[in-house]
Amino acid sequence: DPPQPTPEEVKAAKWEAIKAERDRRKAGGFKVDALWFHSDADSRIQHLGLKDKARDLLSFGGVVADNLTILGQPVRWKTMDGTFATVTAQLAFDIVAAAVDLDARLFAVAETHRAAMEATADPAAYDFSANWPETFGG
Repeated sequence: DPPQPTPEEVKAAKWEAIKAERDRRKAGGFKVDALWFHSDADSRIQHLGLKDKARDLLSFGGVVADNLTILGQPVRWKTMDGTFATVTAQLAFDIVAAAVDLDARLFAVAETHRAAMEATADPAAYDFSANWPETFGG
């Protein structure tokens, strides 16, 4: 029989599982009002680009209600459910803020689960499925 894992190894393995769940949910999208936006790394980079365009628009005298444009056309962003949203400067700011908020919530939930798992008598049996932020479609 292989040797039993040490308590530290059990906790380390459970912590890796908690982090994997955190990371899975990080890519599960985030909501701005009723719209779900993609939250994968490429989308997040594009969202930052929209925020830059929004700042540029404001610096040239635009207002937050103005539509962002690319190649002379209003930016229409495809959301996770396949619908399109016209991106205003305010929506660009809100998208990035929602991504930041999601990351902070995911971090907090993961750390809460880590502390609870490490404090339990049976870390291997600790259930970390509760209290995570909502993801698209689940």
